[in-house]
Amino acid sequence: MSPARVSSARALVCIAAGIAHFLIASDATAQQRHASASTAHASAANVVIVVAHDFAFDLAPSIPGGLTTFELRNRGAQSHHLEIVRLDSGKTASDALAALLQAARGPRPAWLHSIGGPNAATPGESSNATLVLAPGSYLAFCEIPGPTAARHYMKGMVKPFIVTASGRPGALPPADIALNLVDFDFVLSHPLTRGHHVLAVSNAGSQRHMVAIKRFPNDYPAGTTASYAEIAERIGAPTAARAVAKACAANRLAVAIPCHRVVRSDGALSGYRWGVERKRALLKREST
Repeated sequence: MSPARVSSARALVCIAAGIAHFLIASDATAQQRHASASTAHASAANVVIVVAHDFAFDLAPSIPGGLTTFELRNRGAQSHHLEIVRLDSGKTASDALAALLQAARGPRPAWLHSIGGPNAATPGESSNATLVLAPGSYLAFCEIPGPTAARHYMKGMVKPFIVTASGRPGALPPADIALNLVDFDFVLSHPLTRGHHVLAVSNAGSQRHMVAIKRFPNDYPAGTTASYAEIAERIGAPTAARAVAKACAANRLAVAIPCHRVVRSDGALSGYRWGVERKRALLKREST
């Protein structure tokens, strides 16, 4: 979801659970098949390593513009992402942080231009996003809420940087799947399949949106269940139980992604796109 974040701009994002790319239930053959494409892309883009801690980023104060891949490596104990905004001329990092704090979840000023960034990475994991950067002043920050619901930028997890003249001109790498964000849904050009994918993420909605792609934990086999809170904890977002429930309720892939095995903390059944009765029937079939 990624989380990948865009506002009115379009960004092409390679969502990753590794250094170079994101493999969804992939095998060795798929990894080999896409190795040459990943190598070609890596040689074309300037790669910027960003290390996340609780609550700070290690990021160079100045980077060349042009085609750029941001690789986020999470070394903290909480999940972090990297949202990048470009500031209009004359605005400072202090202005940007003050605007974020004032806006909170509301509309941000027009001089803050959201251009995207790597998805949320759980502790010890990585994610990446490829963007084309124009020269100017930028601010990177994390707005994932912690256990206290305070967003991480409120704890000082912000980092200003300058983009100089373009060092690696070029186009974004080709995407094989388009993911459009609308109010309030995701529209895929075609379903995700196992293997390596590059997603072109765009926002056609009237609000800011983000997308995070998480693999359903594979240690909840048939015949077992987990609560929404347990899944949220497993994916590194302990306060997102409600979001997990909404995601399960919106899942169009039914048994392929076994959201029917996720239940309320008290064991009650809810939040299933295909109806509670079908969910109950699936669970009964798997338990016998």
